[in-house]
Order: sequence, then structure tokens, then C-alpha cells
Amino acid sequence: MSDKKDLPKCGLYRTSVALPSEPKAVPAGRLVMFHNHSDKDMPFVQLPEKNVNNIWKFTKSGPGIENAPEFIEGLMPLLPQGVYYLKKGIKTHEGTQPGHSIVQLGYTPEAEPIIFMGSFENGVIVFPQKGYKFTDPSIFEHLEPLRTKGDINGMVAFH
Repeated sequence: MSDKKDLPKCGLYRTSVALPSEPKAVPAGRLVMFHNHSDKDMPFVQLPEKNVNNIWKFTKSGPGIENAPEFIEGLMPLLPQGVYYLKKGIKTHEGTQPGHSIVQLGYTPEAEPIIFMGSFENGVIVFPQKGYKFTDPSIFEHLEPLRTKGDINGMVAFH
């Protein structure tokens, strides 16, 4: 395997090539959490296991990546799941969603981005369980991470 310095950063990715050693478990077009290190001294991927409040929880372990440079090169980086604001409005099947809105970014198991529009209810930011799915990764250009002072987890609810 390549030196760690040649590997992508740990994080969320979309596969564009199946993992040769496990093509059914890790096909092309799959959401994965990539790690460039492990106890076995090789990179590995974790697979989405459960979606809680629009955020994927990943398996504790996953397939190691050995002698698969085309798989590594084919990993497409994704923005982290979480809370963002829209820099400008976005078009959806329901019309244009306003810019400067607070949104939550999630993904399908196929790594398609989903935008969940936030709203305020009784002083709490609420995110619905249904959002707007996008197939074009240019949606990421419309998102800016929400920066807050302190933890906002107690101010967020999910419906």
C-alpha cells in the first residue's frame, strides 16, 4: 500500500470504483467513511449502518484496502454531514428555497446529498425527516458551515 502521506484524509467519500476485494459490499456509487490508518496498518472504509436524525452512523469496522490504488484514486470527497447555511437560494421541485437559510446536510446510501430545510419553532431549530435530494455535487458550493459559539445540539430538534 502507499505511504499514508499519499492517502486521502480520513472522512466522508463517495466511491466511484468498487473495492476489488469486496465489490458487493463496497460497490461504485456508495457512501463510505474512509480511514487512512488502522490497527492492521492499512486504510479501511466503514459503511453506513443506521440513519438517525438524517445523519448516518457507520459500522464499527469495515473492509481493509490493500493493493487497490484505483479504488483510492476514485474516492470523491464529500462535505461532512451536519448543519450549514445556504449562501444563496437553491432550486428544488417545490420552488426556490431562500438563501441564508439554516439547513442540515445528509446523504443517501448512494452518497447523494440531501438538504433538510431548518425552521424555528419555540426557539429551537427543527429539521424535518424529508429533504431535497440532489444528484449534482455543485450543491456543495451553496453551503457554508454554520459556526456557533458553544454547542447547538440542545437547540436542534428533528421531526
